[in-house]
Amino acid sequence: MATDTSSVWDGITINYDNLVGGGGYDWYNKSITVGGNSFRMLHGYQVAGLREMDSRLSTGQGYVTAAANSASAAATSETNAANSATAAAGSASASSTSATNAANSATAAAASANTAASLVLVKQPSEIAGIDPIIDFVFSGPAAVPSGVITGSSGKWVMGPNGLLTSVAAGTCPIDYDPTTGVTRGLLVEEARSTLVVKSRRLDDAAWTKSGITTGAIAGADGILGAATRLTASSANGTCIQASSSASAARRFAPFVRRAAGTGTVQMTLDGGATWTTITPTSSYVRYGVGQTVANPTVGFRLGTSGDQIDVDFANGETGTFDTSPIEAGSSIVTRAGDVNALLLSSVTGWNASEFTIYVEAMRPVFGSTYPWAVAVDDGTTANRVGIYHEDVVSDAVRALCRVSGSSQADLSGPVITAGAMFKAAFSVQASSFAFSVNGGAAATGSSGSVPSATRLVIGGGDLNWNGYIRRITLFPRRIANATLPLMTA
Repeated sequence: MATDTSSVWDGITINYDNLVGGGGYDWYNKSITVGGNSFRMLHGYQVAGLREMDSRLSTGQGYVTAAANSASAAATSETNAANSATAAAGSASASSTSATNAANSATAAAASANTAASLVLVKQPSEIAGIDPIIDFVFSGPAAVPSGVITGSSGKWVMGPNGLLTSVAAGTCPIDYDPTTGVTRGLLVEEARSTLVVKSRRLDDAAWTKSGITTGAIAGADGILGAATRLTASSANGTCIQASSSASAARRFAPFVRRAAGTGTVQMTLDGGATWTTITPTSSYVRYGVGQTVANPTVGFRLGTSGDQIDVDFANGETGTFDTSPIEAGSSIVTRAGDVNALLLSSVTGWNASEFTIYVEAMRPVFGSTYPWAVAVDDGTTANRVGIYHEDVVSDAVRALCRVSGSSQADLSGPVITAGAMFKAAFSVQASSFAFSVNGGAAATGSSGSVPSATRLVIGGGDLNWNGYIRRITLFPRRIANATLPLMTA
């Protein structure tokens, strides 16, 4: 055991082995050095905490030394007080200041130590479970899963960590980021959608009808010069629209728009101008959406004041009740296929079809299909499936389901999760023994039912797409105990 009992700790012993989880989790393969001693590799944020602690300890020790020196100087001055009372008073004051600094630094060092210790206690699911997972997909980059898992036939536009749209090729993980904070949202899984119109980025094309509007190329929401279009009003209430032909259905029109000049009204339409919706663009690209049930949708823009300018990108429109990721349409209508993300379990060493535990971190969809699945294992059909889904028809809760030959064996309910909120859930599965926990809640249990022979892992539904973000999926080859599940999901 590596310890530190230096005087700055006033005799307190630090057990660094405890800081990394009791010394029982040997999958940390690397080491770090703190104070001349080597320890198992911690996560980046834990290392940062220890480094801060070490730095503050060094500073604190320096202040202690300074305090001792000043105290010695003060004592010397007191011995010679008769010769220099003023000097003695000055030294005493310096001693007091240094002592105060030392105390403050020691307090800061203790706080840093507590912070480091508390961060270390944020354990990974496998640490809490006490066994290694056979799958642990953390969706933080394009290589999050093995090749062939992301099998949708279409690429996708997602928000990058720099706040710019980026195109992700088919077969690559579409990892999306918050456009304001840059925080990873996770793997974006969506249903199929088709554009309503063509030339969705180049509104200077003849497919768009302009009246009192001039156009020019401008940098797009992806930062690429000439990718998008600037609309300039040459007269009041200038318009730029494009018509399409299709039966009545729910539609969405959600382009990226920014103001380039002026302060007049900016409006959008889905019905050729019968209805105009006013938006308030800023100097940065922001996505604005309008929805309407309409036949033969005609989408476009109107600028109220002559001389005003806006920049427009991804003005594609789509059929549906909510916006999905933008679709780039060229000279013809484009269909983005629904995402299909699956891994054959025959390729996973240690897979145990008779008992297992599924763990997921995901964002509850804001909109989407009925009963969307975040994660499941099945045999290629929905009749034999085990997984975690959102029940958005009756209870609006996150639930866990085990189904064999189309018959429900266990259907366990978790809490209602706010739309757009992240949650953690774990589902332990074994014949006649099921348990499900969400966000640290007590496990709901089922004591009867069989388990299907699953052959693949499905991420984000496949047939009933999640239409949202999935941050992590972990699969364990054992049924984890009921009491452990809330610890994993807290």
